[in-house]
Amino acid sequence: MPTRGQILLFKFGERKHLLDLQCGCVYMCPWRYFSDCERQSERDPDEGTHSWFNPKASSIVIDDHPLTSEGGTMSASLRFPDQRTKIFCASTLRPAVDRTPGSIFEDQIMKHGDHLLVIWNVASFLQKLQSEIENLKQRGIIRAYRPGLVEYFDPSSYDGDVGPFRKTKRYAFEREWRLMVQTTTKSDLPFTMQINPIEKQSKIIATDSFVNLIDRKDDGSVQFRI
Repeated sequence: MPTRGQILLFKFGERKHLLDLQCGCVYMCPWRYFSDCERQSERDPDEGTHSWFNPKASSIVIDDHPLTSEGGTMSASLRFPDQRTKIFCASTLRPAVDRTPGSIFEDQIMKHGDHLLVIWNVASFLQKLQSEIENLKQRGIIRAYRPGLVEYFDPSSYDGDVGPFRKTKRYAFEREWRLMVQTTTKSDLPFTMQINPIEKQSKIIATDSFVNLIDRKDDGSVQFRI
């Protein structure tokens, strides 16, 4: 499959769940799920962090006592329960950025499911999502949403907001794209919405039969086989 400039999304998981997604069932996990995940390989203990404080850039004071790097405190983070934020995530291939020939994904990603769904018409997928989200906003079920790529930061030097679209650089191999919605009601349960099917814009394949290899052609296109 050749592609030149558009982004592609890859969703790893169980075949039955990916079939549901092809049929339009978008399953979104609570934000805290990613830090509490039972599968250690997918667990990120820093998920749910709202702010990251670095003593080189910020002053952290407890009972009038400033914490400093000299005192052994390298960084600190702020988190609080968030029962409204729900997240759908996928890995990406961006031909304009991911230019290095070789493996598309590292082994950690390949272990996230026995099948994967490749979405090649991401613009159509986003249109379907936005249409349903606007419907849910009018019905008072969703109050805000945001799609976007995750940014990866160096925890030893970063100071500032984190939220659901920033993660430490140890997870940069995920090359993650997320859709975040904030519901009007609080719940620790997942959130599901139904969009128009995406069978014509995607394909499910077994992970062990996926040729995890990228080849950049002379004309600037990227080619891989599914």
